[in-house]
Amino acid sequence: MSDVVPLTGEPLALDLVNTRPCLADGPADLLATPDDLAAWLALQADRLAGSGVQDAHDPPAGAWERLTAGDVAAVHAVREHVAAAIDHVRRGERPPAAALQGLNAAQRAAPATSELTWDGTCITAARRRTGPLGDRLA
Repeated sequence: MSDVVPLTGEPLALDLVNTRPCLADGPADLLATPDDLAAWLALQADRLAGSGVQDAHDPPAGAWERLTAGDVAAVHAVREHVAAAIDHVRRGERPPAAALQGLNAAQRAAPATSELTWDGTCITAARRRTGPLGDRLA
């Protein structure tokens, strides 16, 4: 990651778009590499808890150590679709069909389900996503 610290604290989709800021010397990509993505995910860890992105069997942040260029590409694609949708909606325009289709495809690639478990006294439900890590992240 560059010396620029990503903005966080906005809705997660906006935080994702904000990982591509325009700096004095031009545009930057704060998610250019698997290590950059892992650092950003660590900043967002509390917000991702319970989302089903990490496999329930992974140690905390264990999945982030296995990020690949393919995972980065999947997140970049979602970032592009989110940016296009937000850009149009903020101007009161209909989001591009391609952006909505891309976001829907990302959600279908790793749908969230509720997984029920018994802890000895009660049943609990936890969000879980299946599929490759890049699809779950996207």
